[in-house]
Amino acid sequence: MENKTLLNETLESGMESLKTMKPGSEEYTAAVNSLAKLHEMQMNETAEENSKTAKEDELQLKWHQTEADVQKADSDRRVEILKTVGGIAGTLIMGGLFVWNQVNGWFNEEEGHIPLSPTFKDGSRTLIQNIFRK
Repeated sequence: MENKTLLNETLESGMESLKTMKPGSEEYTAAVNSLAKLHEMQMNETAEENSKTAKEDELQLKWHQTEADVQKADSDRRVEILKTVGGIAGTLIMGGLFVWNQVNGWFNEEEGHIPLSPTFKDGSRTLIQNIFRK
């Protein structure tokens, strides 16, 4: 920052000194050339700072993008796990209900109960009692 301040001060004082010089003289031409070079240096320094800032911004953008990708991948992984667990749980529940229905039907057939009749409920109760007696 100090170089930039010194450069600005030098350019300002050079511009002020040009007002006192006679245009077209060798001294005036040399001062103008020197000020042009200083102005060019100032522009180059500003361009370097802008380039550095742009690179830093680009790196930060890449970093944030990488973090977002990692979070999305983690979220996607969790969703896939939940889908898999849900599928397995659903399959086990449906299988269990199927087996329960089959076993319940066999016991009700043996006892002469017709499914969906009022005595079907009694057959289910009898099945549960028979399971826990053994």
